[in-house]
Amino acid sequence: MKANFEIEGIKCQLGNSDKYIYFFPADANFPDRLQKAYDEIEKYTADLKEVDGIENQISQSCAADKFIKSRLDYAFGYPVCDTAFGCVSALSLDKDGFYLFEKFISAIMPVVEKEFGKRFEKLNKRVKSYTDKKGMHPAIRK
Repeated sequence: MKANFEIEGIKCQLGNSDKYIYFFPADANFPDRLQKAYDEIEKYTADLKEVDGIENQISQSCAADKFIKSRLDYAFGYPVCDTAFGCVSALSLDKDGFYLFEKFISAIMPVVEKEFGKRFEKLNKRVKSYTDKKGMHPAIRK
């Protein structure tokens, strides 16, 4: 006997590259994990202090990069940073002066919001089909 159950993922191309990442709009916890990861990254980077010496600066930068990637991987539920950044630091700056991790989150959030919005529209239609049935209490139909 086989259970017919599959979690459908959304495949997102990263810019014009041949790289793709996935997220699962069926996972109602994903937006919360992504927001939590972003908040933790924001706090971590805000708490970074100026350090003396090139070795200390490199060490701090590597630790921050590792932390950021671990939080993003946690949010997506798999090592998404291997695809998104490869060996490049998530703290690298783009041509406009934004951290790469910020650009990544800014690029993915509209896709996440759109996909979750579609799912909630379908849910609301299904719920409405039940509440619109004759004989339902008016308070339930709202």
